[in-house]
Amino acid sequence: GQGEPLFSLDAAVAQAASNEAQANLASAKRVHERASDLGARQLLSQSEQDAALVGLSVAQARLASARAQLDKTVLVAPFDGVIGLREVSVGEVVSPGQALVNLVRLDPMQVDFSLPESELARVAVGQPVTVVVDALDGLSVQGEVTAIEPVIDINTRSAKLRASVANPDYTLRPGLF
Repeated sequence: GQGEPLFSLDAAVAQAASNEAQANLASAKRVHERASDLGARQLLSQSEQDAALVGLSVAQARLASARAQLDKTVLVAPFDGVIGLREVSVGEVVSPGQALVNLVRLDPMQVDFSLPESELARVAVGQPVTVVVDALDGLSVQGEVTAIEPVIDINTRSAKLRASVANPDYTLRPGLF
């Protein structure tokens, strides 16, 4: 489901950076509190108080950055879907942008098709459609048009359309004709 962990990367370095940033923030808070107290008693200049406030702000920003990096060590599903075959092994070093696994949304299924330009006046977004799946012995499923490409393909003289069809039992699979 959406938000469920798919992969976990080694978080040791990111966790250490987060711990260090947390400690630095605690120190910056103490410095700021002391500067505020001394400033209220006219024992510290305004510029020194401002420097303590800047130090606190920098420490807060560094902790937020460290936590963001730590959060990136767990890769979660961005949507509900079905997981395909894993492309990597446990312990393997991966690179940014490397495919780890296919995650496919199967319900609803998006169906793309083309329509001759002469028929475009007869369709509109929201219009019901019936999709017949040759690979499943002519199975018919109902859906609706969700998008119409505004540009006509000059080679085929047709426009691309997209429809959304319910697929609760995952009968339909990507790539079926």
